[in-house]
Amino acid sequence: MVRKYAVRNPCCFPPGPGEISAVLGKLEALNHAGGEPRASVGTIVWIEDLLSGEQGFFQLAWPDDAAPEQDRLSILSPLGAALLGARCGDDVTVALFGCRCDFRVLALREARPPEDSAVPS
Repeated sequence: MVRKYAVRNPCCFPPGPGEISAVLGKLEALNHAGGEPRASVGTIVWIEDLLSGEQGFFQLAWPDDAAPEQDRLSILSPLGAALLGARCGDDVTVALFGCRCDFRVLALREARPPEDSAVPS
């Protein structure tokens, strides 16, 4: 269910000004956040569907880098936007077409760059 949700609904509708503003606000808050790690672009987020108990993970990505079938979820998708800024243990809710889906963040991990990447680790 977790994976199917993201692959089937990567970004159902183009986000409107309100959704984009909310994501930009979360990104700005992440720049000033201290303390506990929070999900941001590049973070691998392990989640659990609170209804089914199914677990899965996604790496949050910029829209141009998103590939839900490869577990890279756009921060402008409904689930990606909900996960942005979340901490381990947080519950997030996503509503689409009148259906409410509740997820719990189980773990956060910073992704390592690929070995052939020019980015130093």
